[in-house]
Amino acid sequence: MGDILSIGTTGVRAYRQALGIVSENVANAHNPDYIRRDARLSELSAIGATSPLYHASINGMGVDVAGVDRSSDPFAEAQLRFALAQSGDAKVGVDWAARINDAISDPAGDVGTQLSALFSTATRLAADPNSAPLRAELIDTIGSVTQAFNTLGAHMAEYADGMNDAVTMAQDDLNHQLGALGDINKQLRMAAPNSSAQAQLLDQRDAMLRQLSGQLPTQISYGRYGEADLMIGSQSLVSGPSVASVSLSRVSDGALALFINGQPTPLPSSGALLGLDRASRHLGAVNADLNNLAADVVQQLNAWHNAGITTAGAPGGNVLAGTTAQSITVVPVAPAQLALANATGANGNLLALDSVRASSAMEARWTSLEHGVGLYRVRQTAQADAAAVMTERAQATCDAASGVDLDREAADMMRLQQAYDANARVLQVARETIQSILNIF
Repeated sequence: MGDILSIGTTGVRAYRQALGIVSENVANAHNPDYIRRDARLSELSAIGATSPLYHASINGMGVDVAGVDRSSDPFAEAQLRFALAQSGDAKVGVDWAARINDAISDPAGDVGTQLSALFSTATRLAADPNSAPLRAELIDTIGSVTQAFNTLGAHMAEYADGMNDAVTMAQDDLNHQLGALGDINKQLRMAAPNSSAQAQLLDQRDAMLRQLSGQLPTQISYGRYGEADLMIGSQSLVSGPSVASVSLSRVSDGALALFINGQPTPLPSSGALLGLDRASRHLGAVNADLNNLAADVVQQLNAWHNAGITTAGAPGGNVLAGTTAQSITVVPVAPAQLALANATGANGNLLALDSVRASSAMEARWTSLEHGVGLYRVRQTAQADAAAVMTERAQATCDAASGVDLDREAADMMRLQQAYDANARVLQVARETIQSILNIF
């Protein structure tokens, strides 16, 4: 009779715990970081014998929850981390590509249109070199060119500051995430094996690994307690509760430099940090091309104007100053001080401007810059779209393996409830039987 009482008691306890796990699954059905759990039931047994003359026998004593199993697919998790790394790279790239493209496309910074207006005004002025309104218009168009360069240069400077802030933020986020993973590893070493507490910590570990993979994919190995150790090449990022210090900086060409505990480390082949590195290089290249074009415009227009003479016979001077898009300025020149003539006639230097236009290819260089920026954005958008599809599929695979299906949980709840009720009835019958025996006396 004691065996029946024990069986009923353990059954009630075990199925109550199993029902609690199902309830936890239902409560977290829409939690993206939650991995579905199952109660692993095992038979309780005792070794004994009814008489010393007989061999020992194994007797059933009920049921117990031996552990909590997570419905996690390691292969699917690895595929999702890989997809998140590709997506992290693409998202950063497409974001910065769009910003730079918007700056180049800003009508206020359309250098090419202003250069074309300058040469068009010079052509009209060549037909009437003494026209005061056209001379004033030529000076205005030179000023419009500088304003376009200034506007675009200001955008580039703003984005350069934004890139520096993004690098600092990425560094801080990465160190915070690594520290959080180290804390999880420490708690995993103290958690009871096969417990709900351990399952919860493993969920937190996997969620943190997904976040880190989106930033900086690493080689992952798991310890005996489920703790995750991370490495990049030969550099250790996380080993149990020990966490390395990560720092990032931009070098002269815009490239990103990664240091782990002060040691220079190559960037992985994917992840948001790689996307930030590529975006920073792209921003640096566009800014360099823009500044080179601005410096050439200053040099070419100054050389052209210095080669001419004014109507009073004085040599021309500089019309522009500065060496970068943001610093270029107009040198004040009165309409009468424009050196439009040369030895060939009153409009000789104006006619020579056509040769400067052709040889310097200013407009063509601007068009090439525009097209390059636009093409880079198209490529980044295509990469982001492909990465999004890959991530969606990988996430669906993980959800199929570890997600919560409410229909399944409802069926499990009914099954476990019936088992609980049956064990409660066994317990009740055992008590009533014992009470009936006691009433005999």
